[in-house]
Order: sequence, then structure tokens, then C-alpha cells
Amino acid sequence: MEKEIPQQPIPAPSPTPVPTATPQASKTESAQANTKTKPPKKKTKMILLISIGILLALLIGVGGYVLGTSTSKKDPQPTPTKAPTTPTQTPTATVIPSLTGVPTDTGIPITEKTVSFTRANGTVYMRYRGHVYSEEAASKNDFSLTNLPDPTQYTWYGLVNSPNIPTDLAVFDELFDFKVLPNKSNFIFIMRWPVTDTKTEYKLYLYNAMAQGNKVFTIYTSTQGQSGNVYTVPRIKQVSSDGTYVALNMFGCWNCGGHAPETMLLNINTSATKTIGKVAYFNWKENGNYEYKEYKSIPCAIEGPGECSEDPATLPMMTGSF
Repeated sequence: MEKEIPQQPIPAPSPTPVPTATPQASKTESAQANTKTKPPKKKTKMILLISIGILLALLIGVGGYVLGTSTSKKDPQPTPTKAPTTPTQTPTATVIPSLTGVPTDTGIPITEKTVSFTRANGTVYMRYRGHVYSEEAASKNDFSLTNLPDPTQYTWYGLVNSPNIPTDLAVFDELFDFKVLPNKSNFIFIMRWPVTDTKTEYKLYLYNAMAQGNKVFTIYTSTQGQSGNVYTVPRIKQVSSDGTYVALNMFGCWNCGGHAPETMLLNINTSATKTIGKVAYFNWKENGNYEYKEYKSIPCAIEGPGECSEDPATLPMMTGSF
């Protein structure tokens, strides 16, 4: 009889193991996830630097514009003007107000050193150092030609004061010449002021009755005894009909004889000058145009002081423009 073999229990099948994520896989997936949501640190810094640079550039540009605008308002640059080409001398710029308008007379306080003027008999009279001058008296240096019986009856207006004149030179301290302009309100005058024994200043002034405030302007100055130009003593020759230009006789000395003067043209409004040399005849036309005849010296038939010249009637007429 065979022995029964006891039945062995059939072991239950073991469950298939479920793979678990390793730490490396977890890190990779996390890195991939981070790659999708955050930019790299280097790229972020680059964008930040560029943004800061643009902002700084904008701030500098706006600041420069504001500063430039502010500076231009505080210190405007003058509009350049074309310099005159015809004058032979360019003096210091002088601003002359308009010569048209309503004339009013005013002046500075009068002392013994003051040049003054008054209006009487439809014209202008001037007074200096106790002498009263009419136009004719000034042009001929003859006080007897002044027809103003009682100067104290008129209102006098101070113009300018003389500098300190050495006592021994006071004889040369004088109103040298003056001329009323065509509008009858304004006039020009020349003062002769000795500075030293060998140096004398001549100042040409304009009195502009239409100006507000200051009405006296220096429009030309020359110095006798200064090296350079020999012809430095001015006398008024002729004023243009519009009162804009004046022709001056420029002498080498005064009351010394022996020479003919040069002619210098002066723009009263701008102080610009033009020398045209010695002329035997001169006449202003319109708008700064003029006609003249050149001075021609010739040998003298009889010896004597001074020089001889051709008769102007035989010389050709010439023209020019200032």
C-alpha cells in the first residue's frame, strides 16, 4: 500500500513589482519643469542691464534738453549781422535810437564845465565856458556872429562835461564846431579837448531829441598827436539831406596852413567811416550816394606858403556810394 504524499500548498504568485521613480528622474523632470517656467539667470541679468541703460539714456537726454532750454532763455545769442564792407574804419559799436519821433529836450545839471544848448529864433545855440555860439559863429570861430542878446532869458540844457583840462592849455579848450540836422530837432557838435602839450582829443557828439533817457551819443573820436593817421582834426563840411551822413574835413593841424584836408564820410547812425582822400568838390546825393572832384596839386607859379591846385571847373565829376 503506497503511502499518500501529502499535498503541498501552491504558493500564491508574487505581485509584479511597480517601479518607483528614482531621485535622478525626479530631478530631471523638475529641471525640465523649471526650464519651461523660469528664464536662465544670465539672460535675466542681461535684460535688467539693458533696461537700466535705456532708462539712464532717457534721463540724460531729457535733462540735457531741459538744461539747454533754460540756458538759451537766460543767455540768448545775438543774431549775426553782416559787417559793412565799404567803410575804411570800424569803430566801437554805438546804438543810436531812431532819429524820428516826438522831440523833447532834457539835459544834465549845468556847471562851469558843462556844454549846454538852448533853442531860440527857430534854431539852436550852444554855450561853453561863458561863450555863446550860433552855427555860423562856430564854423567861423567868430563869437560876434552870434545874435542872442540876453542868453539868461532862455532855458539851457546840459549836454556833456569836459574832462580836467590843464590850466596852461585852457586856451585850446573849446566848442570846435556844430551843425543842426535837417529835421531841426537834432544836431551834431565837436569838442576840442587838450590832454597834454602834444595830445589833443576831438569828440563828435550827436544830440538826439527823440531818444528816451540819454540823448547824447559819441559818434566819432580822433586824437591829434597820436602816431598813425596824420589827418585827425575834424571840421563839419556837409550833412546829407536825410540827416544820416556827414562829410568831415580832416586836417593835419589847425590854423597851421600849408595843406589841403582829406574828406572823411561818417554814418551818424552807425559811426562807420569812409575816407575818400582830398577832394576839390563834394556834394551828397540821395541814400548815401555822392559826387565829387578829386583834388589835383600843381606847381605854384609864384612861390608862397601852402600848395597850389587845379581849378575844380576843369576836373571831371566822379561819383561814389557809402
